Amino acid sequence: IFRILAAVLISIGAADASELIVVGDGAEWIWDRVPGLIEKVGFDAKRVTEVLDFYHACEHLHEIATHVRGWTEGQKKAWFHRMRHLMRHDKVDKVLDDTRRLCVGRNAKHIRRGLTYFESRRHRLAYAAFKKRGIPLGSGAVESAVRRVVNLRLKGNGIFWTESNAEGVLHLRAQFLAGRWHEFVRCVLDHEVFWSTHSGSTSELRKAA
Repeated sequence: IFRILAAVLISIGAADASELIVVGDGAEWIWDRVPGLIEKVGFDAKRVTEVLDFYHACEHLHEIATHVRGWTEGQKKAWFHRMRHLMRHDKVDKVLDDTRRLCVGRNAKHIRRGLTYFESRRHRLAYAAFKKRGIPLGSGAVESAVRRVVNLRLKGNGIFWTESNAEGVLHLRAQFLAGRWHEFVRCVLDHEVFWSTHSGSTSELRKAA
């Protein structure tokens, strides 16, 4: 997946962009591959902004609240909404301080696990600043594309695909919906020019192709 993504970014000249924004959920397999992606594309790491999906982060806040012993459901709900509001408005340090005070008693290890989760991702939680700059706070738009781009075209009663044909049609559909159809066709018809202009990354592009 990341090899193909790198090839696409290279083909559209992403290394010349003023900023690269990476939005994802908390899965480490995603974030562990981001540095390699940046290196392959030839992007300046100082111009990369990472965003942890806000709604995914809220799930971890909710999980912390569930492990607080002695609280009623109403107290847990109130704490969650207060922390959610603070995090949304770039008051993450306040969220961390409040969570640390909860790390006592029998369930402290579960709460501390949630605290560590946020501490290690602190730089991806500046949601108010992201919103002010017009940066998306979540990956929902990409996830909904699974239905809009993939499911509506490839799934249905009586529809059967081989893996290679499905991947080919999906790639064509993605190019069309992204508004890059004419550029894509030009690259296919004049592929020697395309490869020569991307000589530094020819091997990766050929693998993805």
